[in-house]
Amino acid sequence: MPDTPTPPTCDAGRPFIVAGQLRCAGPVGSASWCEPLPVGQRQTMGRGISAPLRQAIAEHYARLGLMEHASVASFARFVLQLLAVGAPPQMVLEAQAALADEVRHAQACFSIARALGGHALSPGPLDMEDAMSGPVDLLTVTRATIREGCVGETLAAMEVEEAATWVRDAQLASTLASIAEDELAHARLAWRFVAWAVRRVDASTRERMGQFLWDAVADARRASVGGPPDRFDPVVLRAWGVLSARDRLAVRRRALETMVEPSAAALLADESGMLASARRV
Repeated sequence: MPDTPTPPTCDAGRPFIVAGQLRCAGPVGSASWCEPLPVGQRQTMGRGISAPLRQAIAEHYARLGLMEHASVASFARFVLQLLAVGAPPQMVLEAQAALADEVRHAQACFSIARALGGHALSPGPLDMEDAMSGPVDLLTVTRATIREGCVGETLAAMEVEEAATWVRDAQLASTLASIAEDELAHARLAWRFVAWAVRRVDASTRERMGQFLWDAVADARRASVGGPPDRFDPVVLRAWGVLSARDRLAVRRRALETMVEPSAAALLADESGMLASARRV
């Protein structure tokens, strides 16, 4: 892993980072990852908005689906890493459950994209080359977990939660709120793992782990984020769960200030930080 990995800037889920870069599959024309939406939701999805706007929103959810699909790989790798460092069985079980959550999230996103865009998309093959290369020791696994789980998934969860608050379609709002709840639970698992890890190392290694935390926070503060094209009304986009780049940056900053940074400080102070001491956004 490079000394300065690319900061996690994913839209949803736990980022899958390989050799310092975000990785996800490309889309293919297939309904294999789509599930039928309820009849009522299919009939109302996208009603009252222009075809170009509907397509842009569909592309947003397809991209979320690809990110959630990549999160499956991230958790599959995490399960192996937990086994490699001798983590307790409950953490392994929770990581397996999180993997299953991400499959459902991806299916939900691709289903929404299909309902809005009118054609089915699914993830193609996901490149796994070098996904498990390099050392798999407690220090390396902790560093990856901090970036992918403690920071990456916490920020992603809060973005999805914020998006859900603006959505007018009740079923879509419920879907996004459920995804956000799952993602925050996954982030808590990451924080618990890091708290477990710091109790098993000497003072020098613990100091390095602490530096990993603050480096990841600093990188997240510097990271840029994308958003929908400026030609679309951000108020209308919010109603369909799509946040502008400005909105996303505001959510990320609040999440860093009220959740990630307090949790990092609590963990390093008394090794008990699991988002419990952080104020919810």
